[in-house]
Amino acid sequence: MALSLSLSLSLSLPLSLPLSLPLALALALALALALALALALSLSLSLSLSLPLSLPLALALALALALPLSLPLSLYCKVGMGIITRR
Repeated sequence: MALSLSLSLSLSLPLSLPLSLPLALALALALALALALALALSLSLSLSLSLPLSLPLALALALALALPLSLPLSLYCKVGMGIITRR
């Protein structure tokens, strides 16, 4: 799911817009954080009967999941934009 989100994001950007590494990292971090937050909230909802997760704990879990995901996603966005602009 993360790959399809970043692919659709890179395809929707104008072809003339160069995607720098800091911009790719920021976009990827935002995508990874949103994905991890959704995962943490769904875990919170599904585990609420046996292990309730508070919102700060869900946010901490989302951030812990987002940081390792952001660099591969930023590299994927950077490579994807490089392939698109070469065509």
